[in-house]
Amino acid sequence: MNVHLTAISLRARLVSLTSLILLAVSLALILILPSRIGEVLQQRMEERVASLAQVAAAALTAGVEFDDAKNSQESIDGLRLVTDFDYALVRRANGTVLVSINPERIPDSRVAVGSQSVITVHNGVMRIDRAVTGKVGVVGTLTLGFSMSGLQLEMRAWQRNIILWSLLVLLLGTAVNYIIGTILVGPIHMITSVALRIAGGDLSQPNLGITRKDEVGQMAAAFDRMLQLLRGLASVADRLGRGDLGGKVLLDGQVGEAIQRMVAGQRALVGQISEAAMKLGGAATQIYAVLQEQEASTAKQAGGVEEVSRTMQSLHDSAGNIAESARGVFENAQRTRQTTDGMSSHATTLNSHTARIAELLEVIRDIADRSDLLALNASLEATRAGEAGRAFALVATEMRRLAERVTASVQSVKSLLVDIRSSAASTASSTNESRQLAENTTESARQITLVTQQQRTATGQVLESMQEISAILSDSVTSTREIRASSEMLRRTAQHLNEVVGKFKLEGADK
Repeated sequence: MNVHLTAISLRARLVSLTSLILLAVSLALILILPSRIGEVLQQRMEERVASLAQVAAAALTAGVEFDDAKNSQESIDGLRLVTDFDYALVRRANGTVLVSINPERIPDSRVAVGSQSVITVHNGVMRIDRAVTGKVGVVGTLTLGFSMSGLQLEMRAWQRNIILWSLLVLLLGTAVNYIIGTILVGPIHMITSVALRIAGGDLSQPNLGITRKDEVGQMAAAFDRMLQLLRGLASVADRLGRGDLGGKVLLDGQVGEAIQRMVAGQRALVGQISEAAMKLGGAATQIYAVLQEQEASTAKQAGGVEEVSRTMQSLHDSAGNIAESARGVFENAQRTRQTTDGMSSHATTLNSHTARIAELLEVIRDIADRSDLLALNASLEATRAGEAGRAFALVATEMRRLAERVTASVQSVKSLLVDIRSSAASTASSTNESRQLAENTTESARQITLVTQQQRTATGQVLESMQEISAILSDSVTSTREIRASSEMLRRTAQHLNEVVGKFKLEGADK
């Protein structure tokens, strides 16, 4: 009963120790991993909203410069299709509101912005403020808000998954440790029970029958050999103890003859033992030398395999890093292509607006020409009227000056429109080139990702094979050392046996 309790206690200690280690690892994952994942998700959302704000600010430049509320409203209406969009606000340079979306959700506080965007988080909404710049500098500010509810839901999902997987690993690890503990402790329990019965004098115990190749199997085989040796010794002692001398009825001559026969048999036995001990010592010495060379060779091979394993591990890690970088390049190229498409669309819109402005300028110039003609006619009529038409002549002169200034302004604006159209054409050409380059980059990144993934898989397979070979060589080195130790013990035993046999005086034993 005590042996059984000891076995249960050993198994319980093994399971408790490994379960505590698994519990510590699970708690570390639950406490550390969710916060890190939350930081990464928030950083990705900040990058996304910053990119959207940059594109939206570029699209709003023309509308804010010309104080065109309709064009500005059309530019920000497209943000409604963005996931988690909450509100938008466009202010002029003087701080007045030009256009807005969901203004009731926008906080009253204003944020001073410079050349960089300012991102703040308040009440579950990520707010970004960015300056809208034109040719003359900052012409207004853009404020966007994005709800973080989707980010929070994703973080909660990650937390649940981490907790579930940690608990699953803990439960499976505890069950596996219990099974392993049972497998390891069972044979030890059997050996202990048989050893206690042998210590009580019962040598009729059968062999253990454990055929395992590990340390427990070696211990069981040694125990079986020891049990066989004890049985042989008990049999010899029993035969010697049953020597039939016939009691007092036997003659002295018969007793002396029996003693001589026993001594002669002992002499022959000692000679055979001495010869066998010498052969055993020589064989043990040769075995020891061979095993020593084999151990050195196996250790060298194990070292080489370990070095190759480290190299393959480094290649595997490098392949993983390259795959992650290629994936990042692929994602950036896709975002670049999407941004380029948006710029191309805005450039087309800008061309249509400039065409409309050109039409309006033609109308204004026509009005100015007619005003100039009317003012000239008014001057002529005022001249005919004499002194009574002087005031009317002054008004006509001012109207002519105003018409000339309007004509000059229209001409300047037309020159600016020509520059804008030229810039828009260059922008459209550059945008098409950028889009083609982004598509080529996306395809190249996809191919690099596929090739790197294949390389990583192949390297992982080679690494697993090298690790298995390293484990086999390590086991071989350990087994060789154990065999070498056994051969050394055998050599010493043979030497000791020679010394014991040398104590017998075989010469003159018949005298």
